[in-house]
Amino acid sequence: MKKLILASASPRRMAMLDMLGLQYTAISPDVDEDGVQESCPQALATRLSQMKAECVLAQHPDAIVIASDTVVFCHGHILGKPADDNDARRILRLLSDTTHQVYSGISVATGNKIVTDCNATDVTFRKLSEDDITAYIATGEGRDKAGAFGLQEMGGLFVTSINGDFNTVVGMPLFLMEQILREEFGYSILHESNKQIR
Repeated sequence: MKKLILASASPRRMAMLDMLGLQYTAISPDVDEDGVQESCPQALATRLSQMKAECVLAQHPDAIVIASDTVVFCHGHILGKPADDNDARRILRLLSDTTHQVYSGISVATGNKIVTDCNATDVTFRKLSEDDITAYIATGEGRDKAGAFGLQEMGGLFVTSINGDFNTVVGMPLFLMEQILREEFGYSILHESNKQIR
């Protein structure tokens, strides 16, 4: 069976694969995310995930590489990771008292095939006070996250409802990953001992 590589240094994405009991290596891709211009959040998340997968695959052509990227879309604005705490404040003010969309693109690649997809989930925030925003920024947990918040951490205190897939908001749509691996590569996470990647 081919070596499995996660093209990410994200602790959240690694925790997801750990939860599934997968044996993998995590490698951070050298990709200039800021240099990618897309007006469509779905296209941006998908393209960035593909770039990450292709970057790591170029170094490990005999592996199967999984990559994901997440962006938030609110009031016509695509929101990635905040540049600094002031940017995080701007983003959180924008998300306050809104329903916004979180897009996570997923790419799975081997030497002869790459398959990409994307999922969107609606997230609704309660109204945030300036004190709420200041206290949350002080935790530092939103600095490396799209939309400047972590659903699975303190940022979950702001969320009144989710319509869609929880894992998409955390950073990787596991159901899409599993579907792509199973349908496109003949690899079943549930029965991996009996399957081979084609």
